[in-house]
Amino acid sequence: MAKLVYGLGYNLLVLSKPTSAAAQTGVPEASRLAFKLGRGLLIVPDIKDAIELIQPTETLFFVENKKAEPYREEDVCLKVKSGDTVALFFSGLEPGFSAKETEHGKAVRLNLPGEVGCIGLAAIVLYGLRQKLLAL
Repeated sequence: MAKLVYGLGYNLLVLSKPTSAAAQTGVPEASRLAFKLGRGLLIVPDIKDAIELIQPTETLFFVENKKAEPYREEDVCLKVKSGDTVALFFSGLEPGFSAKETEHGKAVRLNLPGEVGCIGLAAIVLYGLRQKLLAL
């Protein structure tokens, strides 16, 4: 995820509740990459902490659930261009975000034919957003 975020030119990656064996090696690698590239890495114990520190104007939780609202890239671009901060959350764990977590923002979905996982979802969203922001 760090390679994806930084490789697309974004400056801050926030990791919330990093757990599991993958986190034991992944967090130090993400930290190393952030330092090497001069980018930001924030590690917090909970989503609420991330929201409290970043204070976004809007918070979107990407889910692979047909009941969530459709993601509107244009709305995000307009907010970012006007100086607002939009926090985008992608769950690295199955089954995804809990209902309690999504209460802190809005659950959104892409109209994809199948599931692509968190890295795939993040890649699609972040690349599309970058392309649209560069064009504005």
